Amino acid sequence: MQATLTRIATGDQGTFGVLRIGSFDCWTAELPWRDNLRSLSCVPQGTYEVRPRYSAKYKRHLHVLDVPGRSVILIHCGNFAGDREQGYRTHSTGCILVGRQFGKLRPGESGPMQQAVLASRFAMSDLLRAAGNEPFTLTIQGVC
Repeated sequence: MQATLTRIATGDQGTFGVLRIGSFDCWTAELPWRDNLRSLSCVPQGTYEVRPRYSAKYKRHLHVLDVPGRSVILIHCGNFAGDREQGYRTHSTGCILVGRQFGKLRPGESGPMQQAVLASRFAMSDLLRAAGNEPFTLTIQGVC
């Protein structure tokens, strides 16, 4: 099976795109591009093998394999993927977050709204179902 992640916007609040596998699609959020620095940057453009994985922290999720210069790149639940060094909130340390919608959330009790993906747990469940619990190939393209 083949999937494509097409990035459409990037900035200090994150890199956002659309992931499509078969007839299913969802929004994605990644960290901004920071020269592929571990835990600070989005995944480089390219084609990768993705396998289903389970951990106590993320439960059922996906593992993106063989990312140059990186390890343990996951596709998992979360909302924010902003640059911490610029004061934004993040749920990513270089991983890809998925959501059913793109929007804005307030990361705390006060402060400005931040761009985010929404309904992440639902999107992750839908993505796992679309992948059929099987490995697939993911091509990442577009702005970063």
